[in-house]
Amino acid sequence: MTDLRQLTYFVAVVEAKSFTGAAEVLHIAQPALSQHIQRLEHDFGQQLLVRHSRGIAPTAAGLRLVEHAREILSMVGAAKEDIRNFTGDFEASIRVGMPQSLVDAFGVELIERWNNEHPNIHLHFVEQPSNTLNEWLLAGRLDIAVSSFPSEPGKLAAEPLVQDKFCALVPRTDDRAPFSEIRLTELADYPLILPSATNVSRQLIELTAKYASLSLDVRFEIDSPWLSIKMVIAGMGATIQPYLAARRHIDHSDLDVRVIMAPGITRRLHIIRPAQRSMPPKVAMFRTVIREMVLRLADSDSRLVELEPA
Repeated sequence: MTDLRQLTYFVAVVEAKSFTGAAEVLHIAQPALSQHIQRLEHDFGQQLLVRHSRGIAPTAAGLRLVEHAREILSMVGAAKEDIRNFTGDFEASIRVGMPQSLVDAFGVELIERWNNEHPNIHLHFVEQPSNTLNEWLLAGRLDIAVSSFPSEPGKLAAEPLVQDKFCALVPRTDDRAPFSEIRLTELADYPLILPSATNVSRQLIELTAKYASLSLDVRFEIDSPWLSIKMVIAGMGATIQPYLAARRHIDHSDLDVRVIMAPGITRRLHIIRPAQRSMPPKVAMFRTVIREMVLRLADSDSRLVELEPA
């Protein structure tokens, strides 16, 4: 019968691309490792690995198995963590991830409220790009996240949360009112400071520009909104950021924050969590807190932020 140890060994061999390398990582004798893989192949009735000039590679069946194995091992790891931290009524900690724009918008307020309302549930808070947050959820490293990255059906459950419009941050040149509009075509004249190509916001910007038949002059690829805005202040170009990342710079003396129109660019954020299990009480509580805080934000900035129905 296949067991978790065999799946662990199989994943290690696939990742190391050799029995020797995997045996060193696992601290197991190579002959014993080979026997475990042979038993695994016998259990599944399929050849799972094949040797070639560069080492070991999975067969087509092996590739399917390694996906299942990683998912199973991730779920077991998450279950161990949940039970290890279980104190009676609720788990003692919750692991939460959010993109920087939401952290900037109300991160301190959120942490303060959680600590006041749930002092016995430790909040482990991480700030990462949306695509990274989804990867960490799949790996069992997070319990819940807010992400703009498309979910994986069957693996991650996505609940609509909020949408916000993109703004251009350009060097201030006059006394224009905050959030005056700027056409996307005008931004083609600026040297742009944008996130790297894997960033979801960058992908939205590029798709919109392509749809409008525009070529953008991307001079710098910077994944830090803070550094991008500092570069704008230094006169090195303009940047494009979601409103939630740009809103705290409205009154900056060296910047104009302008809403992009014709066409506009809108980002949708979702509450993301693993789909394989029911929602734990701690996750349900955090979901309530984040929705209430975003609702207040949408009420105060309704022109640029819109709460999406659950």
